[in-house]
Formats: sequence, structure tokens, C-alpha cells
Amino acid sequence: MLKFVRAIRGLSLAIWLGGSVMTFITAYYVFGVAGNDPARHNLAGDIMGPILHFGGVMKLVLATLALAAHGMLRGDGPDGRSTSAHKTTYITLALAALIACFVVLYIEPKLVELRPQFMNDSSKDNPAHQQFAMWHGVSMGITSLETLLIAVALVCVL
Repeated sequence: MLKFVRAIRGLSLAIWLGGSVMTFITAYYVFGVAGNDPARHNLAGDIMGPILHFGGVMKLVLATLALAAHGMLRGDGPDGRSTSAHKTTYITLALAALIACFVVLYIEPKLVELRPQFMNDSSKDNPAHQQFAMWHGVSMGITSLETLLIAVALVCVL
């Protein structure tokens, strides 16, 4: 049974990490092709929106699986206490899961609400566009941290 739980944890982490990396690559490519043309940039946003939403839901499921599986594994050292690698993995998993929850449940709805307010106005002075840019930057920054934390957790369990 423990082998199965370890496999679920490892597979969840690997898919979560791979999905995060592929999202960065896909977004970079889609927006790179769009260039600075506002109409093409809006189309790129239309393409990436559903991908990011589905990816966010997938991350929450994978985070739940990884945390549950890791919690089922005791990580006992010789003295009956949890090992430092087990604790480090649990902390990094918990932080990555909190970031995923924050992005999916708080930032994504903000971005979805703000985007229609400036879609036909390519001016960078539009307050909705400025707010969108700020939240988008926050999302990119902490999602990068989330990806790093998942990688650390994956290394710790190998």
C-alpha cells in the first residue's frame, strides 16, 4: 500500500510540475506569436484563459492528491520522529498548494473580471488594464515560486 501512495505522490508532483512548466512555455509562445498587435493579443488571451483555468483546477486536484499522499506517509526516522526531508517536503507542498489556491481562487477571478473592461481599449492608461497588469505580474511571480517549490518537493521525495 505504501508503494501505491508513494507512486500517487510522485506522479501528482511530476504532473503538477510538468503542467506548470508547459503552461509557461505555451503562454510564452502564444503571446510571442501575437506580438504587439492588440487584436492578436486579445486573441492570445482568449486562447490562454481556458487553458489557465483548466490548469488551475488541475493543480488544485494534484496538490490535494500530493498533500494527502504525503500525509499518509509517516517519514519516520530511526527515533520515530519525522525526518527533515519529510518535513521539508510537507512544507514545500503546503506552500505550493497555498499559492495555487490563491492564484486559482483569488487572482484568476480578478483577472477574468478586469479583462473585459479594457479589451477594446489598448491604452495602457486604462485603470482596469493597469490593475490587470499588476495582478498578472503577481500571478506570474508567485506561480514561478510555486513551480520552484514543487521541484524542491519532487527532489526531496526521490
